[in-house]
Amino acid sequence: MKAEEAFFAEQDAKKSKDLEKVSGIIQDLRIYQIELEMQNDELFRAQAEARIARDEYFDLYHEAPVGYATIGEDGCILKANRFLIDLVNREAADLNGLHIFDLVHEEDIGEFRARFRAFYNRPEAKEISFRIDRDNAEVYVTLTGRVTQISDGAVSPKRCLLVAFTDITKLKKSEFELVLAAKVFDSSIEGIVITDGKGEIQRVNRAFSLVTGYEEREVQGKTPAILKSGHHDHSFYVDMWDQLSREGVWQGEVVNKRKNGETYVEWLSISAVSAIDGRVKHYIGIFSDITEKKLNTQQMQQLAYYDVLTGLPNRTLFYDRLKQSLVRAKRNLSALALLFIDLDNFKELNDSYGHAEGDLLLQGVASRLKQTVRASDTVSRLGGDEFTIILSDFQDPNVISLESSKVAEKILAILSKPFQLKEVSYQLSASIGIAIYPQDGEVISELIKHADSAMYQAKSMGKNTFHFFSQQMFKAQQERSELKADLNNAIAEGQFVLHYQPQICLSTNEVVGCEALIRWNHSKRGLLPPGFFIGIAEDMGMINRIGDWVLEQAISQLRRWHDQGIDTLKIAINLSVEQIRDSRLPGRISMLLDRYDVPPDKLELEITESAMLKDTLESSQALQLVKKLGVRISLDDFGTGYSSMTYVKHFPVDSLKIDRVFVRDIFDSIEDKSIVLASISLANNLSVNTIAEGVETREQLDFLKDSGCTHVQGFLISKPLPVEAITKFISNYPAEPNN
Repeated sequence: MKAEEAFFAEQDAKKSKDLEKVSGIIQDLRIYQIELEMQNDELFRAQAEARIARDEYFDLYHEAPVGYATIGEDGCILKANRFLIDLVNREAADLNGLHIFDLVHEEDIGEFRARFRAFYNRPEAKEISFRIDRDNAEVYVTLTGRVTQISDGAVSPKRCLLVAFTDITKLKKSEFELVLAAKVFDSSIEGIVITDGKGEIQRVNRAFSLVTGYEEREVQGKTPAILKSGHHDHSFYVDMWDQLSREGVWQGEVVNKRKNGETYVEWLSISAVSAIDGRVKHYIGIFSDITEKKLNTQQMQQLAYYDVLTGLPNRTLFYDRLKQSLVRAKRNLSALALLFIDLDNFKELNDSYGHAEGDLLLQGVASRLKQTVRASDTVSRLGGDEFTIILSDFQDPNVISLESSKVAEKILAILSKPFQLKEVSYQLSASIGIAIYPQDGEVISELIKHADSAMYQAKSMGKNTFHFFSQQMFKAQQERSELKADLNNAIAEGQFVLHYQPQICLSTNEVVGCEALIRWNHSKRGLLPPGFFIGIAEDMGMINRIGDWVLEQAISQLRRWHDQGIDTLKIAINLSVEQIRDSRLPGRISMLLDRYDVPPDKLELEITESAMLKDTLESSQALQLVKKLGVRISLDDFGTGYSSMTYVKHFPVDSLKIDRVFVRDIFDSIEDKSIVLASISLANNLSVNTIAEGVETREQLDFLKDSGCTHVQGFLISKPLPVEAITKFISNYPAEPNN
């Protein structure tokens, strides 16, 4: 029994020891498990950090603003970053394994091969500049790098080159531009002077020395005052510097003195160059010697502003005086009268006794007309036997009516006295039409139209009398009001169409262009020319909308003609004053040229002299922006507007268009012939084209061609035609001219 108990006790003790061992083993396993978990966490953290480091390396490598590549000893690219892939404009798969020589521009490959072979010796001390051959575009880069060794884990490390490609294209272009700027500075035909902020001269170019007679060393450190002629007073320079301080730019005419004491006239532009802090560091003056042009201009001004035969203000000056009178009348709430005078049966005198006698009569008429008005009034000769008188600055409309009646009666009386000519004593009469501002019209075109209508009414009453524009003529004004109402819907309803009048090159007898002329296909009145509605559109503020429509229609027609193989043709489009002053114009033209893929030099914009004079500087700047697009500029109605030849030099003009009024009487009026010849001469001297409009006879065409005119248009060639007819005309030209 005791033995049995001892046995069981021994077994229990043994089990207890085994349990202790198992418990110890379990405890050890738990500890080991904890250690493994800690190691696993550490491994995960290490892997995460490795991924972050890898991503950072990847971003740094591929997103760097420099091209990186690994190149083997054989010169083949093993690896490249994204910048380099974009720089050479190749796919990544195409770039890997490509030899670096294949990237080099063919003109640079010889030098690159020689320098690259020595690159492995000590690349960090070397730099290779070359051009990359990319889509026929020149991309300049510099190559730097270092030698290293890489291992793919299976073989011994290989020697390779880690290189960086830096894009220096912009730097190269800047260097070229600096060289070009220096070349332009030295080669410019305009004088250039650069001063510091105090106005002391630092640099001048060769043209400066040619004009002034001073070498650069003689003027360095001095101020431009060395050129002062004494022609301008102190206030002139005060105003100049005041504008420079406010606007940073000044331009104008200056009379200066050369080294030899001779005075000259220059057109000077001064620009201030400021630092980042706003302080002026330099002034740049650019000038051209316009002495000879100035003398020519003064001579031409007499032709431009005054009638050659009578010495009276001509059409140009008449329009200017009438414009100024209207401005004063609107401002002062005063009245003015416009008298339109036409000599009765003047043609009979010319036909019977010749133009010499007719010219003497016109001179006598001019002298007598000046005797009938105040010194402040304007007597003008518009052309032929047409004269006008502006009576202005009357506060009471009833007084102006009475005074204009008295003046008209004095005119009829003084003209009725015989004129003693060379060969005959001639009795003359006249018909006079009178329009009063404001009741008969508030704009120039209305007053002239109504005075002209009243004059014809006077003629219809038997001549040798005068007639006021009356309410009996109100029908015309009613029609105008109706046209205003209809005009609002004309664009939306597609009532406008373009007709085209061909322009012929006299040297080749080819159709080289067409003038686009708008027509209004009115639902009740039929096809209306622009004279019926353009003035109304301007008054209504619609002229820009109509102008935009004309631009798009004409440019799209150019595209259609180009698609038909008529690709040498240009289209001329008339611009209004408001269009020129619209800041959207250059962008609008650029957008349309791009939309219809039309070369800009196939578009010619016609502007009148009066449009330019609205704001000479603003118009010039707007036209310069348009000119930069490559569009051509034509000066329309040359010799009939406000500014005439004085302003030609300030505008980027390609053509001068001689007005039809001068062409019409080219054989009957010595002054018209003189203006035509002077205009052609001026255009030739400026190296611009001349376009004579209104050519209706073969004799006119031959005279213009022999006189050096380059282009013509008119009914002799063709009247304005719809697009289908003009296309056929162009395709069949030359043919026998229309008679």
